[in-house]
Order: sequence, then C-alpha cells, then structure tokens
Amino acid sequence: MKVGFFHDAPLINHEGVYYSRGFGSEIWRRYLSVFDEIVVSTRVTSASPSGMSVSSCDGASFNPIFSYKDPRSLLTNFTGIYREICDRLRDVDCAIVRLPSVVGWITCAAAAKLGKPVLIEMVGCPWDSYRFHGWKGSLIAPFAFLATRAAVSRSRFTIYVTQHFLQERYPTKGRSAGISNVNIESDSSRLKRRLSSIPVNKDKLTLGSIGKVDLRYKGYESAVDAVSFLADKGYDIDYELVGPGDQRHLQQQIDRLNLSDRVRLKGPLPSSELGKWFDSIDIYIQPSLSEGLPRSVVEAMSHGLPVILSDVGGHSELVGEDFLYPSGDSRSLANRIIRFMDEDWEAVSSNNFEKSTEYEQSQLQQSRNSILQDFKNEVSKSSLGSI
Repeated sequence: MKVGFFHDAPLINHEGVYYSRGFGSEIWRRYLSVFDEIVVSTRVTSASPSGMSVSSCDGASFNPIFSYKDPRSLLTNFTGIYREICDRLRDVDCAIVRLPSVVGWITCAAAAKLGKPVLIEMVGCPWDSYRFHGWKGSLIAPFAFLATRAAVSRSRFTIYVTQHFLQERYPTKGRSAGISNVNIESDSSRLKRRLSSIPVNKDKLTLGSIGKVDLRYKGYESAVDAVSFLADKGYDIDYELVGPGDQRHLQQQIDRLNLSDRVRLKGPLPSSELGKWFDSIDIYIQPSLSEGLPRSVVEAMSHGLPVILSDVGGHSELVGEDFLYPSGDSRSLANRIIRFMDEDWEAVSSNNFEKSTEYEQSQLQQSRNSILQDFKNEVSKSSLGSI
C-alpha cells in the first residue's frame, strides 16, 4: 500500500538526493514498517545540504508541492496549490498529514472531497505558534486554530505528540494515541558521564538550548534577558544556542546588552556532534512561548542534563512544577536557575535520564505501528468495499 506524507517542511534536493534538518530517512522508516511505499509531498528547495541529514531512502519517493512557497502563495495561487495537492492525493492510497501546516490543512480539505483516508499527526499548537509572530501572525492564529480543530475533530485516526495538552485543545472523535515523535536510544554511559562532570561548585555554569533561532515563539529573547539579569547579579553564566536561522535579531539584543562574551550563537551542528555538545553544558533550558513536546528536551534528558522549561505545551509531561516557570518571564527563569543551584544535581540528572527512557524508539514504534496498522486495515476494507 502506498501512503502519502503531507507537510510544509522544506527539504533540499541536491543532485537528486533529498536532505533535511528535521526529516531524516529514519522518519520515513517509521511508516515503512507498516506501508509498502511512502510518497513525501512537501516544499522543496535547491541549496547546499551542509550540516543536514539525508532524507532519501529505499521505499521513499518525493513528489513535492512546487506551487506552495510561503503563506503569500495562498493569496496569489491558492487554486494552483489546491489542484497540485489533489494530484498528489490521487497518486496514493491514503495520506498521513502532519499538522499544523498550510499544506496539511489544504490536504485535509482536499482528501475529504476526494474520499481519501487520512491519519493526522498533531505535533504542535498553531494558536500559540502564530500569535507570537507579530500582527500578521495574530491575524492568522484564530483561522489556524479553527482549521486545525475542525480537521482533527473529523479525523478517524490521530497521533498526538503529547499525552494531554494537544488532546485537550484539539480533541478528536476518532481513534487516537499519544506518541512522541522523539527518537531516543537509551545509553547509560551518558548518565555516567554526566554524574562524573557535575560541577562541585556552581561559580561558573553554561546554559544551552537547541532550536531555530529566528522563530519568535521559541522565546530565546527571554533567555538572553535572563542571562543579562544573572550577570548583573554577579553570576558567571554563559549561554549557548545551537540551531539554524537568521541570527541578526538575537545578535542585536546580545550586543545591546553587552553579552557577546556570554551568549554564543553557534549555528547548526551536525547530529554527530550534538552528543559532545550536550556533555559540555550544565543546564538545558527551553524558553518557548509555544511547544508540543520538544525532541531536544528529551534528548538533553537522555544525557542526564538538568532541564528548566517554560510552562507551555507538553513541558509539564516531562518535569515537575519545580522545573517550570511562566513562559516569557525572564526574571522567573533567572530566579529558577538560581534556585536550582541548591538542588541535588545527581538526583535530578538520574530522574531525567530515567524519564527519557519512556521515549525510547523501540517502545514508541510499537505504539505507532499499532495505530498505523489499524489505519491501513481500514483503508484496505474501504478499498474492498468500493470494488
């Protein structure tokens, strides 16, 4: 059976091989454990694949949505986008649609008209994401929220990356499962390295975050403000931010606060170097204004790192209240870091590592295969019934 995958994610086509920062070949193999083929329909650009993972693999083919470039395309070429998505749907037996995404919303509407079965993957909250993108985002947010609620409520199969948050905000009447899209392989040696490297005194600490630096809803501005507050209080705190994106906005803030010696924008790192980077920092922080259940946080926990998170999305499913703070409140983040200095670091590291084992690939894949197989079985039955 051939399944289509629809999303906005921009892939790179370099000499016929596809690359991505977030959609490596391991993503498609999740679905290929149940389906015979997967056809990926997303945005595609031509650029250097430096630092990216290979997305191409056996069993996966790519049939891009060429007409959708960015949200402005909806105003200038909505009919062309809709027709192209319909063409992609006609070429597959069923579709997996990842929301929130513009391509995903249009695919859900087109699939309903064509009678094409759909399974939705809910990976984030569009209301929270869009409303932090200035006045344009604030205008889009209510429409994105309503479009997502409508699509999910009608969906017969839905996978959420959270256990509670997204389910409560975007409920479905169909079959659902809470399965994170995190891909973790537990390694006890990581915890041993962390326990052996816990600083004896806390005179100098390094904080770290991973994410796309120009996404305002990631809240990195508040993290930089927190470092400034800590520096003014006499704390020797550095902050390293790893990830792609336009750095100019954050760099201007860093320069304005005279923090160039404390805050480092490191750009993207190859996945092979992330483990070493996790081992080099002392506390991982996630200052997001909106989140589903972030992969980077679970990866940090799998290295035994203490984590301090904003109180949004699925963060409360990962840590207790003592490690949460009000999103956007830089002073609260700074004070939470100060209080953490007196915690039992060994216990926190051990607890975080143990929590991360709940997101091991083998366990999650079993649950994922179960709902994917049920979806496939229903598609098969509906196909037989239409003969």
